[in-house]
This record gives sequence, structure tokens and C-alpha cells, in this order.
Amino acid sequence: CDYDETPHAATCITGAYITYTCKDCGYSYDGEKGEPNGHQYGDWVPNENGTHTKTCSVCAEGTEGHSVTADCDYNETQHDATCITGAYITYTCKDCGYSFDGEKGEPGGHQYGDWVPNENGTHTKTCSVCAEGTEGHSVTADCDYNETPHAATCVIGAYITYTCKDCGYSYDGEKGEPNGHQYGDWVPNENGTHTKTCSVCAEGTDGHSVTADCDYNETQHDATCTTGAYITYTCKDCGYSYDGEKGEPSGHRFTKQIIDDAYLNTAATCTAKATYFFACDVCDARGTETFEYGALADHTPGAAAVENNVAPTCTAGGSYDSVVKCTECGTELSRTHVTVGALGHDFGEWAVTNEPTCTEAGEKQRTCSRCPETETETVPAPGHNWGPWVTVTEPTIEADGLRRRECARCGAVEEETLSYVYEANRQIQFVVTGKMHYVVDLGNQKYEIYSHSTPAIYWYDDFSLTFNVVTHEDWGAEGYIVVVNGQELTPNADGSYTIPGGTGFVMINCYQVTSITPSDESGSSACPHCGKIHPNNLWGRIVAFIHLLIWIFTKLFRK
Repeated sequence: CDYDETPHAATCITGAYITYTCKDCGYSYDGEKGEPNGHQYGDWVPNENGTHTKTCSVCAEGTEGHSVTADCDYNETQHDATCITGAYITYTCKDCGYSFDGEKGEPGGHQYGDWVPNENGTHTKTCSVCAEGTEGHSVTADCDYNETPHAATCVIGAYITYTCKDCGYSYDGEKGEPNGHQYGDWVPNENGTHTKTCSVCAEGTDGHSVTADCDYNETQHDATCTTGAYITYTCKDCGYSYDGEKGEPSGHRFTKQIIDDAYLNTAATCTAKATYFFACDVCDARGTETFEYGALADHTPGAAAVENNVAPTCTAGGSYDSVVKCTECGTELSRTHVTVGALGHDFGEWAVTNEPTCTEAGEKQRTCSRCPETETETVPAPGHNWGPWVTVTEPTIEADGLRRRECARCGAVEEETLSYVYEANRQIQFVVTGKMHYVVDLGNQKYEIYSHSTPAIYWYDDFSLTFNVVTHEDWGAEGYIVVVNGQELTPNADGSYTIPGGTGFVMINCYQVTSITPSDESGSSACPHCGKIHPNNLWGRIVAFIHLLIWIFTKLFRK
């Protein structure tokens, strides 16, 4: 066959291909198809039933897959309750935008504010939550009034004020006749007018005060020494007064003598009498001219003055005249001759002229501050300035010790022998260490605890002994008892033990509570050598005797 070729473009569901048709017999077939284009869907369109559909914009209706329908997938939007609507949820599809509201709850109800007067006998209250136009947003009602009566005043008659109980709107009823003002006395204004004020109403009330010109009475005054004739004008109503223009005064006549401090010019002195000012014989005014009166005053003695002064010295006396004169006229009133004894030397501080040593005296001098006189004294030797004692050799029981000190000034050295001194109370620690040989160091003596099953200290002294016990760690919490010469010793309050002085020979044992007891049933004491309690038989006595000899030999050897 000889074919004609017919090309076909790709569609949404079919790929592009060529149809081959024979030119002679009409036979045809399709070539291999390519990939389809696929649908080109538009937006989802809601179906108002919980589903939505999207449709291909290229292929025709009826084509496979031309449209696709699916359930809506919702976003939820919460709505709070309002005054008239309960709370609910709006469901909106995320793809097509279709939405519907869920079931509503109870509404919140209006929240009204205060009643607001409408100035017409009504008032309105408005919800503070919902918007204007919402059902029930505002409510209007008639006012309900309280009545307040008002008594009449000076300018206003009695009336009633009507006030709404809810919104506060008020208005006044018809007024009656006013009472009128109740004025007090006229009060002068110091400017030719006077004012009277109502005692009932407040300042600012119409007619509260009234001002008018004063109406005067006239009073005539004759001229005096200092004042001319004039008229006093006094208001008949308020009492305000003022003086008219004055004429020429009649003038003073200073001829009268008055002896009084008010007229005193100068007081009397030892050289002049007192003077006084003349007074006016009409008004007693004081003039400027004076007259003398009375006797001279006594002299006024001043402070004593020194004359003919001869100053004293360290060794010779002096003298002077004490003179008193009048302070007003200078007249000498008295003269007394006074003698003064010698002053004596006024020596200064001592100054060392020859320093003393520890063993030889020195010399010091001092000089009088008024004359060349000097005084000399011996400075005693101060003696050595010894430093602290320094121990060179400690004393022991076997040998004396030595201590030395040195003078801080001259370097001299002093030495002393130190003797061993037994202390009145000796402090020791009794260290219990089991079966070990142990030495307790007490400073000047050493006490040995021997390697027996029961450690012991042997003591022979007329002084008291105080000690503490430190047990071996192997003894644990089982404890111990302290035995002195076979008798258990009671501890002090602080846990220490004390043996009084004058005991003589003392053997101190420390026993572990669970293993060793201080004595047998017969009351035998523990051995001073081994610390054990030997049997009360022949063999036990022999062993005890041998141990006692060993203990005595040990003590003597140690001494």
C-alpha cells in the first residue's frame, strides 16, 4: 500500500500519533502514540453538599477524567458569643472556599451602661459591647423622679427640683416669692462711701451688698499750740470720719520749769549741775532752751592705775603706787604704795650634759629664763635593762639547767642555774596501745607502758596526778576501766582522772572491759610488773614476789 499520513495532536488523555491510510485500497492504521498532555484543571468549585469539583479547561465534557469531585477539607474559625448570638464555629473548605456555620450556643446578652438623659423626660441606656443597629443595642424609657424641695432665699422663691432616679436628669418646678435681703450695718469704705451686706445669702448673689455715699455730721475744733482750727466730718450711718483742712496753730510758750527725767538734758556731774529743757506752759511740750537745777554730783572713781613702778627680779623685791582718779574731772582720789617680793628663779627643763651608764651616774643642768643663774644635779645610774631570760639548758632530775639574759644598753650578760621543780599537779596522757612498748613524754620525765597484756604506769610522788586515757583503736566501743592500786577510779566530769597528792606508791592500770578485771574474788591487787592478778596460792605468791623484785629493780635502774 501507498499511504497518506494524517497527524493527530496530543490531547489530555491521548498522546500525539499519525494515521496511515492507503491511497488505493483505503486501509489505515495508527502509528505509535506519544505521552498525553494531561488534564488542565481549574479551581475547585463547591457543590454546596460537602464536596467540590474541578474541571479540565481543555477537553470536552464526557472525556475520561474531564471533571473530579472530592470531599471538602475544612479550616475551623471560632466565633465568640455576642449580645444576641451564641458562640459558634465557621467551617471553611481549604480548597474551594465553601463555608457553613456550626450550631450556635447561648448569646451573651447586652451589657448596658448608665441611663443617659434625653432632656425630654426620657432616658436611654446603650450596650457597650455590640454595634449601633444591633437589635436591642439601646433602650429608651420614661424618667422616674425624686422630688427635692428648696426653701425660699433672699432673691428666689421656694420651689421643687425633680431629679430622675436613674439618669440624674433634673429640672426645677415653678418658684414662689423670695424672702428679700437682711442687711447688716453700714461699713465705711474709706473713700466717702459705705456698704451694707446681706447676712443670709452668699457673696455674688444679686443684691447681696449695697454701696451708697456717706451723709456727714460736722464737729468744730479750735486751734492749739501745734494744730490749727479744723472741722471733723462724721458719717451719720457708718461712723466713718475725716478732718477738714487745718488753719494756723497758736504756737508754744516755753516758760514752764518741770523737774522730771522726761525733760532732763544733762545729768549732774562733779563739775556741773543737771540741766533740764523748758516746757510749754499750755501743753507741757518740751522745748529746746535749758535751765540748771540741783547740786553737783559725787566724783566717779576709775580703775586703779600703776605709777612709780619698780619691777622685782629673781632675787630682789619691787614696788609701785596704786592711784585712783575721778573719771570725769581727773581729780586724784587715793594713792597707795605697794611692795612686791622677789620673783624667784624660773628654771627651764633639765638638759643632760653627761649621759649616765648602767653602772655610773651622769649630770644634768637647767637655766633660769630671767637671769643667767644655772642649777646642776646628778643623774643616777639607771641599772641594767635586762632582756628576757633565754634557757640555755633545760633542768632534769639528774642535772641542773642554765638560763641567760643580756642588758639592752651595755651588752652585759647574767646567768642563772635552773633547778628541776616538781609541779604541784602533773598533767599526763595515758596512751593505751595494746601489747606494744610505748613511752609517754611528760616534758621533764618519761613514763613507760610495758608490753604486758594490761598496760600500766608506775608512779611514786607526793604530788597529785591528773591524766586522760586514749584507748587503742582495736578496743572499739567496748570501753575501758582505770584501776589505781587495785581499786577502780571514777572519772571526773570532763572524762579525766585525778589521784590526790600524798598517795605514795601508785600503780595505774587500764583494762579492756570485756577481757580483764581489776581483781579476783579474794580482792588481790593487780601485779605492778605485768598487771595481772596472780592466783592466791603458793605458786602465785612466788611469781608475784619475783615480779615485785623485777619492778623495784626497774624503778631503781631508771632513777
